[in-house]
Amino acid sequence: MTDRSFIDQLADTWGHLSRLVHDLDPAEWDAPTECPGWDVRAHVAHVAGTEATLLGRPSPPAAAPASHVRNPIGEHNEAWVEHWRGRPTGELVAELDTVTTARLEALRAMSDAELERPGWSPVGEVPYAAFMGIRVMDCWVHEQDIRQATGRPWRLDGPAAAAAVDRLLSSLGYVVGKRVRPPEGSVVAVHLPPPVTREVVLAIRDGRAVPAADGSAPTAAVELGGD
Repeated sequence: MTDRSFIDQLADTWGHLSRLVHDLDPAEWDAPTECPGWDVRAHVAHVAGTEATLLGRPSPPAAAPASHVRNPIGEHNEAWVEHWRGRPTGELVAELDTVTTARLEALRAMSDAELERPGWSPVGEVPYAAFMGIRVMDCWVHEQDIRQATGRPWRLDGPAAAAAVDRLLSSLGYVVGKRVRPPEGSVVAVHLPPPVTREVVLAIRDGRAVPAADGSAPTAAVELGGD
């Protein structure tokens, strides 16, 4: 049986995102975010637009070139951002609710064979279910982008948060081994506090970060905050 937990995870983050944007004050839609060139409205337009595309709806015309757009995926995202720029936020909120509801219905109706069929994703060709796992992380991160920009606390509980954190931590070996590049033999421990409690301990062997043996004493320990 194909793991369908991503459906509940998407329902979780889309539901919280919907409640979040329904509660925004008019001025908050224009608040800048940590994503270069994007305000709060852009993040909502991106989520709604991507799900509309996955429903098979045509994408808007390409947007004018922008300095923060660096690849074809960015061009596609920016087309939806421009499509919704200047339009009533009430229409965008309604679109978000409409497309995410339709997407959940479509995902629940898919067969195991459809979910396991390889196809395009931002990380290369993977089964459709794996692509949806990436969508969980993406949508949850954009929810937090909006929370941060509007002064609301991050939402670190629930199935989407747990799935997103696990996917982000799955790249920690590359980050530590290839980007940080501590000395050979180092042991690096990374700890996340509740509610998404995680601890990853990596040892540097032959220039690669691999899971450390049980009981390994850390050379360096990183404690990540809850916000």
